Amino acid sequence: MKNICYLMLLTIFLAACKKVNSTAGVTLSLTNNSKENFKSLTVNIRGQIFEFNNLAPSKTETISVKDTYRYFYAKVVTATDEIVAQPIDFVGEQLIKSGKVDVNLEIKTINGTRYLDIIAQ
Repeated sequence: MKNICYLMLLTIFLAACKKVNSTAGVTLSLTNNSKENFKSLTVNIRGQIFEFNNLAPSKTETISVKDTYRYFYAKVVTATDEIVAQPIDFVGEQLIKSGKVDVNLEIKTINGTRYLDIIAQ
């Protein structure tokens, strides 16, 4: 009789427990760290495409993804041009599966060429 009671209690206990979700995901905060307005921003994070319009300087947009690397494809359209950051590969990079990542997007100029710098923290 005791064994049946223990078995019933164990069954009830296990049924009441919730499964812990091990895939919590990543929250990305994308900030325009440039001095100019982004007419549009398109990012592709492991096949998920996100588009934003009129991202003013210092403005932040937040998205959630299953996982990400610290850099990713991004295209910015400004009043004067279109700038693309295209990763070549992710060899040696660690896949981030949970937590929060702050990403600053900044347009920089080197030798007269403008490029989009992605700085993840």
